[in-house]
Amino acid sequence: MCRTTRASSTIERQPRTKSWRVGSPVERGRIALAILAAWWVLTTPIECHAYGPDGPGSSNRGGPSPPRIRVGWTGWGWGWPGWGWGWPGWGWGGPGRGPWTAETPESAALHGLGDAASGFGDWARGTGSFLHDLALATSIQAETAIRVNQYQWGCYLETARRHREDLARRKWSRDCARLRIDERLLYHPEPRDIESGDAPNALIRYLSGPDVSPSALRALGLPMPRSTCDRLPFVLNRGGNLIIAPCRLRVGPRWPDLLRDPSFDRQRRSVELLVDDCLARATRGASLAAPSSALDRALAALRDRIDRRLAPEASPERAQARAFLDRLAASARMLHDPAATQVLRQLRSHPPATVAEAVVQMTRLHLQLPPAASPEEADLYGEFHRMLLEQRDRLVTARVAPAEAPAPVVSMAGRARRP
Repeated sequence: MCRTTRASSTIERQPRTKSWRVGSPVERGRIALAILAAWWVLTTPIECHAYGPDGPGSSNRGGPSPPRIRVGWTGWGWGWPGWGWGWPGWGWGGPGRGPWTAETPESAALHGLGDAASGFGDWARGTGSFLHDLALATSIQAETAIRVNQYQWGCYLETARRHREDLARRKWSRDCARLRIDERLLYHPEPRDIESGDAPNALIRYLSGPDVSPSALRALGLPMPRSTCDRLPFVLNRGGNLIIAPCRLRVGPRWPDLLRDPSFDRQRRSVELLVDDCLARATRGASLAAPSSALDRALAALRDRIDRRLAPEASPERAQARAFLDRLAASARMLHDPAATQVLRQLRSHPPATVAEAVVQMTRLHLQLPPAASPEEADLYGEFHRMLLEQRDRLVTARVAPAEAPAPVVSMAGRARRP
C-alpha cells in the first residue's frame, strides 16, 4: 500500500478582486426601479387627442374656437396572474386618456372654464401697469391744471395791481395838475384866465367854500355897484349851460355898421322894444311866451332881409351882421326856459349890494361866469375880479389879526386882564 505523503507547505492567499455584483439588497432594488422606469418611458406610446370645445367626440367645425390638443402617455400595467394594477394616462394640458380611462363631461366643463379663465388672464395681462400709468398721468394732469390755475391767478393779481397803480398814478397826476391850476387861478391868474371867467369862478368857489365862514363873509362884505351886477352874464349849470345875459340882449349902441343904416331903423326899434318888454315881464314874473316868440320872428326877419337885399360885394359886412344877429338869438334862448326866467326874475328883483351877497346868490342859484364875448365884458370881468381879490384880502386880514393880538395876563387874583 502506498502512502502518499503530502508535503507541508504554506499556501499564500491572493487578494480577492471587487465583483460587479452589488451585495446590498437596497442597492439592488434601486437599480431595478431605475431600469424599470427607463424601460416604461421608452416603450410606452404617446397618444394625441384633438377635439372641439364641447369635449371628446366633438369637432371644431361648428364654432370659431380653436381645437384643444391633449398629449400624454397611455396607461399600462403589469402583474402576475390573478391580480394586477396600473396607472392611468397623464400629460400636459389635462389628464390623458389611457386605454382604461375616459374623460367625463364634468372634466370637459372644468377644462373649458380653465381655458376661459386663462383667456381672461391673457386679456387682462398688463392691466395693472396700465392703471398705474393712468393714475400717474391723471396726477400729472391735475398738477398741471393746478399750476396753470395758479399762474392765471397770479397773472390776474399782477394785472389788477398794475391797473390800480396806473389809476392811482393818473389820479395823483390829475390832482397835482388841478392843484397847480387852482393855485394859479387863485394867486397868479393870467389875462386869459380872467377873460375866460376861470379866475373869478375860482375865487367865488373859495369864498363860498368851507375855509370861509358865511357870517364873516357877510360881516366883511365889500360894496358892489349896481351897474356891475346888471352887466354881468351868467351861465346856469343845472340848465344845460344856458347863458343868462340880459346885458347882451340890450344892444344900445352896439349895433354893427351895416344895421345902423336908416333902412333898418324900424326893425331895430322893434327888437329893442321887444327886449325891454321881455325883461320887464321877467322881473314881474309874467308869461314870456308871446314876446319871446315875437322877438325870434323879428331877428329872423332881419337875417332874411340881409341875405336877400344886400349886394354880393358887401359880403364882409353881411357876415359881421349875421354873426351879431346869431349871438343875439342865442342870448334870447333864455326867455324860453322856465328855470332861466326864474333865475332872471330873482336877479332883477333882488340885485346884490355887496360882493358877499353876489357870491352867496351865485352859489345858491348855481351860476358861474361864461367866457367874455366882447372887450367890454373882458373889462367888466377884470373889475369884478379885483373886487373878489379885495374881498379875500379882507377875510385873510381879519383872520390873521386875532392871532397876532397879545395873550391876556393872569393877575395874582386869578382874573385875566389885558396888558
